[in-house]
Amino acid sequence: MAQNIELTNKLMEIGLSKIETSVYLAMLSLGETTVMKISHASGVKRSTIYPIIENLRNLGLVTIKNKGFKKVYVAENPTRLATIINRKQEDLLSILPALKSMYSLEGKDILIKTYEGVDAMKSVYDELLTELRNHDEYLVIGDPERWDLHAKDYFKGFIKKRLKIDLEVRLLLSNSQTAEDYLRFQDNFKEKVRILPKNYIIDSNVIITKNKIIMHQLDNVAVTIVIESRSVISLQKNLFEMLWNFCEK
Repeated sequence: MAQNIELTNKLMEIGLSKIETSVYLAMLSLGETTVMKISHASGVKRSTIYPIIENLRNLGLVTIKNKGFKKVYVAENPTRLATIINRKQEDLLSILPALKSMYSLEGKDILIKTYEGVDAMKSVYDELLTELRNHDEYLVIGDPERWDLHAKDYFKGFIKKRLKIDLEVRLLLSNSQTAEDYLRFQDNFKEKVRILPKNYIIDSNVIITKNKIIMHQLDNVAVTIVIESRSVISLQKNLFEMLWNFCEK
């Protein structure tokens, strides 16, 4: 039951309705089947099944076959779901330039967005990866012993993805054994690392890029703040440089 709930939620996240999900999951387990059997397995009324199957067929998730004088219905291999996701991504990318041309910070001194929860935090970092380009600066002030407190596995994957982009990465880290490890292995991760004095306590991870500043809290409440402001980014970069030079060994 728990697995079905999870599958339903994930399928709805990629765009299927709840009733489409119920029908599709039922069909996956039935093989070649009839509307009556689909209705019984899914709990969806028979009269409602036909338009749902047609929607799923248009998405490429269902095939309709003629067997004699009867029609049978077959769920396609679930790998077809990846096609749906790719198609949605391609559609989004095709209109992204137009959307960006409509989006402007002109007239706004500062734009601040606040997100709550681990999933929202992940979305902020995923979006950042799509914006970064080769040779962009990527400046970090953080506590490496706590910065992945909310999502350790996610940030391991994030670093791997970040390494695929040729960034100018510099890390200013609070003083700890973990920070010393980062310093020792900085070349392995294409980073430059410096360590803050022991009395510097950091309670938020801060990332500074050319277009935004991202801060996420390092306590038990996952709150992420995104700041988009040329003047604030410039100020934060200057402060970073001051600390970076102060920590030079």
